[in-house]
Amino acid sequence: MGVSATCERLPDNVVSFIVVARHNGMSYHRIASLMNRIGLASARGGSWHASTVARVAQRHAPFARVPVRSAG
Repeated sequence: MGVSATCERLPDNVVSFIVVARHNGMSYHRIASLMNRIGLASARGGSWHASTVARVAQRHAPFARVPVRSAG
């Protein structure tokens, strides 16, 4: 099974966690470490790695690279 199929199995809250953490400036390594510490399993049930977090972020959140501007 490829990365794309694996990424599709991730719950929305996991993807959102990665997107928000990245948007707030966290590194892929720090996000993976935090997810492992709090017990969020990867799509295949294993540990998170920075490269896995990066692939999920790039696949699911290309919009997250654009800064969000506040209204007003």
